[in-house]
Amino acid sequence: MQNVEIQPCYQLRVQELGLRSGAHFTVVNRAAFGGMVLNIGGTRVAVDHRSSKLIDVELVK
Repeated sequence: MQNVEIQPCYQLRVQELGLRSGAHFTVVNRAAFGGMVLNIGGTRVAVDHRSSKLIDVELVK
């Protein structure tokens, strides 16, 4: 993950979930309306469509 653009009031919670610059994650599932489930360090985190658009990623193989 390269960057997460969020409001300052949500930053701590997002970091607690493991969504921070430099984090590696896997997309486990994609929902019909654009949401997705991510595996971040062994923890599954659901992200809605609007929030997923705020996450900048770089594909790592």
